[in-house]
Amino acid sequence: MGSGPWWGLTAARARGARALAARWPAYFVAFDVLQLDGEELLQRPYAERRALLEALST
Repeated sequence: MGSGPWWGLTAARARGARALAARWPAYFVAFDVLQLDGEELLQRPYAERRALLEALST
């Protein structure tokens, strides 16, 4: 495990974060993909980027 003067504070924050996450879970909603496999997609139409994004989730 960790040691040093900050370890206790860090561990307490981690426990607090887990408790908060259990009470108020966070959700991630992706609505666009701007880069894929190192390729920038910003110049592509939104509909094409959206189709790529949907393909990633299947």
